[in-house]
Amino acid sequence: MATSSTDRTACIWDLRSMSAHKPKTLTTLSYGKVVHFAYFSPSGSSLATTSSDNKVGVIIGVNFEDVSMIYHDNWTGRWLSTFRAIRGWDDSYLFIGCMKRGVDVISLAQRRTIMTLQSPQMFAIPCRFDSHPYEVEMLAGATSGGQVYMWTPR
Repeated sequence: MATSSTDRTACIWDLRSMSAHKPKTLTTLSYGKVVHFAYFSPSGSSLATTSSDNKVGVIIGVNFEDVSMIYHDNWTGRWLSTFRAIRGWDDSYLFIGCMKRGVDVISLAQRRTIMTLQSPQMFAIPCRFDSHPYEVEMLAGATSGGQVYMWTPR
């Protein structure tokens, strides 16, 4: 199980070995500011986090020992919901909203933002996403104002 917290940490827990009196984490990652989100990949082989200190954390490895911090402008202010990175159809990419009214695509292999999906028809900043479970490469993004944008392959 993974948790994110206002105490500026993201933790990975093994529920099989938890004690009611002294729970211990498998891994604890510390950040400079609040951690909004921690999400395992579909395969369970990696964890992605987002935080207010403008970082997307990617943790991989057999024991989650390989940590990468990727810069991303996560400062949404008070009028937008916080950004949450999601995975698409496999463990290859993360999708996260960006302040440029688009979607940043982060490659986990390259550990960097490789492109931004944008459109002249997009008038707001998408902050929540979901990928279609059966239609590969179909992505939906919603804004705090109730708009929904869809991306599909050409």
